[in-house]
Amino acid sequence: MIKLKAWDISRAKRLLKEESPTFAHAIADGIIDGNVYVDYSVSRRTAIFQTLSGVYHLAGRPPERERNEWLHHLKSGRMAGVLPSFQIHRSGTLF
Repeated sequence: MIKLKAWDISRAKRLLKEESPTFAHAIADGIIDGNVYVDYSVSRRTAIFQTLSGVYHLAGRPPERERNEWLHHLKSGRMAGVLPSFQIHRSGTLF
């Protein structure tokens, strides 16, 4: 996983969908501070958008063979203060 520099965060916005949480779009647009971790520096397929308070959103498609690495990274505490991400239920409600 690669932590993007502040000037490069907006490039990960293409991994977000319209229904992605507002805070992820705000980080990508530079409206709020946060961190973005990506799988590769050039051809990004997956990104974690994390607020400074620790709320995160996983965007894109983690490759099957690297999925365990992403999950381990989230659970291991290397992202200090990580809280559960926002999920959108099939009914369209946020919980």
